[in-house]
Amino acid sequence: KLTLDGQVGDYRYFGASLERGIDLTKQSISSADAKISYALQPNLSITLTATQEHGSADLVEYGYNDTRAEVSLSAAF
Repeated sequence: KLTLDGQVGDYRYFGASLERGIDLTKQSISSADAKISYALQPNLSITLTATQEHGSADLVEYGYNDTRAEVSLSAAF
């Protein structure tokens, strides 16, 4: 059995600036992730998960790019 799953997200934050250059007033995060899982046997499966995330904000310190990949093996007893 082969299973595919995925999602795309876009999150935005807007707030009031109490002190310019110190308070975060806007931030956006865009992400996409996908997962593929294959059942090798009825009680044993392998899964590959990949995620890409990009964050930006009006304060440079809060900007980032993140790419992750994970392989897992699951067994049921």
